[in-house]
Amino acid sequence: MKKIISILLVLMLSLSIVSCGNNTDEDNKKQEEQKQEQELVVGQEDKDTDTKEEEKQEQKPVANEKEDNKNNTAQKNDTAANNQSVQKPTTQTQTQKPTTTQPTQPTQPSQPTQPSQPTQPTQPTQPTQPTQPEEKPAEPEKPAFDSLSDLVSKIYANTSNFEIRVSPTTQINLSDSYQLKYYLGLSSASNIEEAVYSESLIGSIAYSLCAVKVKNTSAATVASSIRSGVDPRKWICVEAESVFTSTYGDYVLLVMAESKTADNLYQAFKTVTNNACTARVNR
Repeated sequence: MKKIISILLVLMLSLSIVSCGNNTDEDNKKQEEQKQEQELVVGQEDKDTDTKEEEKQEQKPVANEKEDNKNNTAQKNDTAANNQSVQKPTTQTQTQKPTTTQPTQPTQPSQPTQPSQPTQPTQPTQPTQPTQPEEKPAEPEKPAFDSLSDLVSKIYANTSNFEIRVSPTTQINLSDSYQLKYYLGLSSASNIEEAVYSESLIGSIAYSLCAVKVKNTSAATVASSIRSGVDPRKWICVEAESVFTSTYGDYVLLVMAESKTADNLYQAFKTVTNNACTARVNR
């Protein structure tokens, strides 16, 4: 019995040893399988990591291109902003203050709209005036006398109450300085074309009438020189009460006489010239 029991014990031990060996083999196999699974997982992770890095490497040029495009766009915007800043004055940005809510104001009643002014009727266009033919300068009127002697004769013919005995109308020698001074009060005949005189035959009567035709200047200029240059006391013992000049075109009339006679002679001169002579100018 003891042998049998010992044999059974040996068998049980061997079976337990065998089962332990099998368990150990199975554990080893399981560990090896876990190691292989871990290596496969690690290998897959390495592959995934490599794939991600390759994708990153491929995305980098695209990102760089986008960044370059962004930089170019930013530069263009900066350039456009600079151009606009040159053309338009830059508006200064004001810092916003914290807004405080104001109480709402009551709405103002709307103002009544003003009635529109009626449009003025358009004025009709004025018809164009026909162009007037260009006027030619008026030709000077022909004198109412033929010569200086004729002028003096017509003055005497139209003078009322003229009773003075006078000498015939005589030409003044323009080259004779004495005659120029005595009759006309002038020192030069440069502006005189012709001159005549008519005086009293009686030396005690202060009377002289001269008619002058001027050249190179106005009759008023010569008349002023004559009026200021003649001597109303050239008769020595008598003196003319009135001395005056009057002009008509290029003609000058000089009268030295008593006042009433001078008035009558001026009226006759106006009659001969159809009132076209100038007003008398007294000395």
